[in-house]
Amino acid sequence: MNSSRLKIIVPQFIDIIALIGWGSLLFKYWITGQLNLLIHPNYFFLVLITSIALFILGIVKLWTLLKQWQKKINLDSNDNRSHITILPKHFGSGLLVITALLGLFIAPQPLSSQIALQRGISESLPLTRVQTQSFGTTVKPEEKSLIEWVRTLNAYPEPDA
Repeated sequence: MNSSRLKIIVPQFIDIIALIGWGSLLFKYWITGQLNLLIHPNYFFLVLITSIALFILGIVKLWTLLKQWQKKINLDSNDNRSHITILPKHFGSGLLVITALLGLFIAPQPLSSQIALQRGISESLPLTRVQTQSFGTTVKPEEKSLIEWVRTLNAYPEPDA
């Protein structure tokens, strides 16, 4: 195999691996129930559709690349663009592949306040109030707006207070 053709095909395979990897990762999170740790349940169906779409897009891109390779079409036809990039070509796809692989092997863990306290994050946090600060208005109860009633009920949840 020609070395110049290999230099062109490998970055395109990295893009394909990134698409299939992220599709697999989202689908794995959906199947195992780990998606509960990451997003709201209302978006589970959207994640499922996205994972299937990414997987299908990766397979289609792989199929077209293999067809081009078999027909020996010049795969370097889109390199005539004239722009300057700071990072190497397909660096983002490589980063996505690494992230997807880490996500497949490392289980997500939510950062709860208990874990944050165990890690010693409390030293840098500002002090907060445990109780809500009381407030008072000079408005009669009949003239209070809905927002003022909500604030009153949040500050004093007991109806007698």
